[in-house]
Amino acid sequence: MDIDRAASGRGRHRWPGRARRPHSRAGAGAGVQDGGLLYLRSLGRTVRAVDAVHHPLVTGVVVEDACWCAGQDYWRAHRPPWWRLSDLLRWREQGRELARKRERIRALAASSPPLSPG
Repeated sequence: MDIDRAASGRGRHRWPGRARRPHSRAGAGAGVQDGGLLYLRSLGRTVRAVDAVHHPLVTGVVVEDACWCAGQDYWRAHRPPWWRLSDLLRWREQGRELARKRERIRALAASSPPLSPG
């Protein structure tokens, strides 16, 4: 086998029965279509994906919302039993911290022109 065939990955090292698929160029770096919407659970509204790409403040709000959603889901899934009072109190404090984070996200969204109401 010559060096060019070995470098390209073609030849006897190719898996049998596996057809090569053409590479899709629509992946990373292709941009966002105008019709894409992102739902921000902490705000209870959608934003256009184009705004999230082109406005850094909106990007920050989208990322913070995703972190808040992950934290909220984790928090809800790990509620301690009622008889473990100290764990329950700690869990409730974590819930209050998530509520404060939600308010910070709302304040950040209010300062962003594409997300501000009106």
